[in-house]
Amino acid sequence: MDFEGFSFDDFSIEMEDYEVKKVEKFDRMWSAKPGGGSSINTPLVVDNIVYFGASDCYLYAVELETGKEIWRNKLGGIVLYASPVFHEGYVYIGTYDNFLYCINSKTGNTKWRFNAGGKISSSVLTANGKVYFGCEDGYMYCIRSETGEELWRFKTGDWLCSQPAFSNNKILFGSGDSNFYCLDSESGKEIWRFRTGAEIVNLNNTTVLNDIVFVTSFDNNLYAVDVNSGEEMWRFKTGKYGISAAPVIHDNVLYQGCRDGILYALTLKGKEIWRFKTEKEVMGVPVFNDDLIFVGSCDNSFYALDYDGKEKWRYETGGFIFMKPALWRDCVIFTSWDCNLYSVNVFNGEEVWRFQTSNKNMTSIPPAYKWFSLEIKRSPKPYETNIEEKYKTDIKTEDIISEYTVKSEYVMKSEYRQESEYR
Repeated sequence: MDFEGFSFDDFSIEMEDYEVKKVEKFDRMWSAKPGGGSSINTPLVVDNIVYFGASDCYLYAVELETGKEIWRNKLGGIVLYASPVFHEGYVYIGTYDNFLYCINSKTGNTKWRFNAGGKISSSVLTANGKVYFGCEDGYMYCIRSETGEELWRFKTGDWLCSQPAFSNNKILFGSGDSNFYCLDSESGKEIWRFRTGAEIVNLNNTTVLNDIVFVTSFDNNLYAVDVNSGEEMWRFKTGKYGISAAPVIHDNVLYQGCRDGILYALTLKGKEIWRFKTEKEVMGVPVFNDDLIFVGSCDNSFYALDYDGKEKWRYETGGFIFMKPALWRDCVIFTSWDCNLYSVNVFNGEEVWRFQTSNKNMTSIPPAYKWFSLEIKRSPKPYETNIEEKYKTDIKTEDIISEYTVKSEYVMKSEYRQESEYR
């Protein structure tokens, strides 16, 4: 009895004594290979300039009126999920070369850079002269915004790809270890943690309102959690594949994009008002003007909806639209995987201008994988003791990774992967 990609020859066991359970799961995050000019940033709009990064390793400054380039800064690594953040004349952005950059917003010159222990794939938070950011090495860092000097770091149990929030001298963020953390902003000491059922990825600023923090997870739930105690107040269940962005609040309505392809509108108590379905994942969240809601989708479309969730117009691009857009006057600004930054008229969806990055070839995404967790159990024999033994085996092939644990109650676990259509 074999599963594809896995054989019981990997274990010396007697099959008749065992109960076998196979659980299917998926890779949660996309990665990108060097090369190509695609962008999935949230554009930063400050003083009639739009800033954005791309996987061609550049940070760009572009005129909002015309879409003409003002300057570009070549960074040391690709910019993927981390969007630029402005603070007191400087733009902060992290890259896949493990550095956080502080760049003069007028000249494009680098003031300093901070070397973290891994890729930086989420945006920073600036507060009280400090910069807070998570890193794929599992640390939340606090550094001085003026100099880039490290003040403290806090270790979680897995990678971080979540932009933190600041509330009442607390730093709030989620981790790939399935926990949502609350730290003291001055010392970095843990105050509480909230456990979800899967990894936490948050590609926009964590939302806090009236001492409630809204926590999203790949367990397909949106949670409302008390900021002071870390206790759950309510939860809302979305569809499959999890959630990659915190909700936004507009006129006392929560708007939640989801990887099930739906934009949800909810009350502040977590009751559904309406839903709007796109063809693929809604990884980001919307922005709003007086009449319309604007949101992008991985189906390559940018949508304008009315406040009843009805489509008014859509604009088609050549690549998926990943992150939150930006509004400026009568234009909505957004990036696309097709290597362009777009400015589109909010009233009719007509293009005003587009700006192309330095490389018009779309960045390559490695194949997705479907992962399986296999658990094998049997009851102990009467003569067996409670002595615990642990074994770890790495099968060095391209497609199979196996790790298992044998205890007195004989529980064996294995994980392996094969290529999948899932993204």
